[in-house]
Amino acid sequence: MSKKTLALLAIWVTTLIWGFGYLGVEDAIQGGWGTFPLIFARFGIAGLCLIPFSIKQKWWKNWPLVKDALINAIFLFMAYITQTIGQSQTSIANTSFLTVMWVVFIPIILLIITKRRLKVKNYIGVGLAMVGAFILCFGKDFSSFQVNIGDIYVIFTAIFFAIQIVHLDFVMKNHNPLAVTNVQLFAVSLLALVVILLTRDFSSFGNGGYVGLLYAAIFSSALGFWLQAFGQKYISPTKAALIFSLESVIATIAAAIFYEEVITWNVIVGGLLMLAATIIVQIRFRKTTAK
Repeated sequence: MSKKTLALLAIWVTTLIWGFGYLGVEDAIQGGWGTFPLIFARFGIAGLCLIPFSIKQKWWKNWPLVKDALINAIFLFMAYITQTIGQSQTSIANTSFLTVMWVVFIPIILLIITKRRLKVKNYIGVGLAMVGAFILCFGKDFSSFQVNIGDIYVIFTAIFFAIQIVHLDFVMKNHNPLAVTNVQLFAVSLLALVVILLTRDFSSFGNGGYVGLLYAAIFSSALGFWLQAFGQKYISPTKAALIFSLESVIATIAAAIFYEEVITWNVIVGGLLMLAATIIVQIRFRKTTAK
């Protein structure tokens, strides 16, 4: 199996893990965990889990690697902050749809940085993904989408996630995925700790939800971000982002399985459109020449 095939598999597995990760985070929140204590514990535990595997890399002696991982961690941390603030001031449906807008911002960022235009199939995939996400979130009531200050924050979330994915693409060309992930996880945890100390928010450390916390730490963070880093070493950021957009579809299916939520027509249609988008960008179209 080629490295590119393994990378594609890693991106799909990451998407599956992150989709079910919403259940883990929800369990932790129900257990009383606040935003920053949850981020601190989740990413801290994840970082500790990877040390036995990354210690051979001696990443603490590699300043260029540490610097690149820290920069990437800042983008990731800002995405979590703006998403948390935004969701507190808007609906879950708006948050889900606007976060997926990273598939729109990534081609724009790449065009600005590399001056390289994407293939037509990439633009088609982005368009299908956005339509699918809109139907998925608002299919039952299209009038429910109203823009407010919370939506502005979530749009910045999508921008930060897009920058993080694009930046990671450049970082992985020069560094080991496991080492980068380990530094990234510890950095996000430390940033959350700084916020906790500055705000003196010591009351929102949970007294339950430990199963969800451990899932979010071990699988969604440690394994998920490592697989993302490995996958993006060989897969373009646009293709990776389109696959990641299926995270919301998987989360909906997971909620139906574990929380007995009803799957409606808009979930099926929206999910199929988003799946079609990821398939289109992976198809190799052959150019035909006139005889």
